[in-house]
Amino acid sequence: DVLSLPPSTPQLEKALGFSATEPLPEAPEGSDLPTPSPGAGGAGSEASRQPILIADDAPVIRVGLKHILKEMDLPVLEADNGNEAYRLSLATPPRLLLTDLVMPGMDGFSLISRFRGTPSNAKTPIIVISSYGDRARLVKALRSGANDFIVKPFRPEVVKEKVRRHLGDEGAEQEA
Repeated sequence: DVLSLPPSTPQLEKALGFSATEPLPEAPEGSDLPTPSPGAGGAGSEASRQPILIADDAPVIRVGLKHILKEMDLPVLEADNGNEAYRLSLATPPRLLLTDLVMPGMDGFSLISRFRGTPSNAKTPIIVISSYGDRARLVKALRSGANDFIVKPFRPEVVKEKVRRHLGDEGAEQEA
């Protein structure tokens, strides 16, 4: 089904289970990086220090996704459009890309294609998170190079499960 409009802030807050308008507490400098624990897939490996890149023009979505990923002890980079996300991915190749499809400037489809064309990102998992869950956009996103799709509004446990699945053996640590 296609949502006729992007979800409202109250709908997103209900789906996320917390207020998306409140800022996340600031962490000390350098604390975005997870502290590897013994036995956690490749503890101390280069991949475990790579950030998850979020590309979405809606601040409420970026805050919600960042909150979810922080709960998973994952470092995060944020971009509010495809151009910025692509530049960030060149400077710091991410471990996983979470992207919206409809953004100003470079849209998600173009971002996925350019991201896939970069050798350092060619095999990086991409999860599309979009309000538009129709079959045509899903197929176009997958053909562009996406690995998975989540329809907004999303539930935090769905995001966590898909992120863990795509991070594979070096996935995020399970919460206690």
